[in-house]
Amino acid sequence: EEDGEEGSQVVKEAVAKPLPRVTEADRAGDRRSLDRLLQRTLYLVVRRRDGRWWFPSDGLVAKESLHTAAERILIQAGGLNMNTWIVGNIPLGHFVRNYLKPRVEKDVSQEIRGTKYFFMKGRIMAGQANLKDNKKGLTDFQWLAKDELQKILWPQDWSAVKNILAER
Repeated sequence: EEDGEEGSQVVKEAVAKPLPRVTEADRAGDRRSLDRLLQRTLYLVVRRRDGRWWFPSDGLVAKESLHTAAERILIQAGGLNMNTWIVGNIPLGHFVRNYLKPRVEKDVSQEIRGTKYFFMKGRIMAGQANLKDNKKGLTDFQWLAKDELQKILWPQDWSAVKNILAER
């Protein structure tokens, strides 16, 4: 039969139903899973030796670029099981934490008055953080949305990073 003739039947194609945005990890409150808050940007934070939650961080080695340092730090903090991509060479932002009293570095006998933190944008394509073999003394990790970070970061840390992080 030709199209448009009486008696021709229209065949409807089945449309795949989208997967739900709320996952099992959302229902269980599993903050160690990337399969949660699918519509939001999640940030990796790690619990340091002193119990404080913070983003994976470390100093620069020799003439290392910020991009290369970010890649190294993610591997050292989260293990080799994460397939990540550092998006650019320019930091999204930075902040300076001045110490109340200067610290003396043992190796170079130099007085350190504070620390500069640079924030690099990274994406995880596959895998998951694994702290099992980390040498930084990290004890736990979480994948958190911006509003969740405010609840666990120290107030002065939150104040320094809140305008760097994406809302969604």
